[in-house]
Amino acid sequence: MELVVGMLHGVSAEFLEHSFEHAFEGSCFEGAAVQVQIVEPGQEFTPPGAAEPEAAHGWELLVTRLEGRE
Repeated sequence: MELVVGMLHGVSAEFLEHSFEHAFEGSCFEGAAVQVQIVEPGQEFTPPGAAEPEAAHGWELLVTRLEGRE
């Protein structure tokens, strides 16, 4: 699972990754790898489905990749 999170939410990537590990315990997502990218207001990033990068507002909360096993 990959996420893009705006820095104005006030959380760190490490905190979110650790939190998801505990939240996923006992679910079908248990053991899933989680990568979080924190973006600052004005920082360019490419949202899913976008043709070109755009400037972050700082309040982003996007799941950019979700992959599982069958």
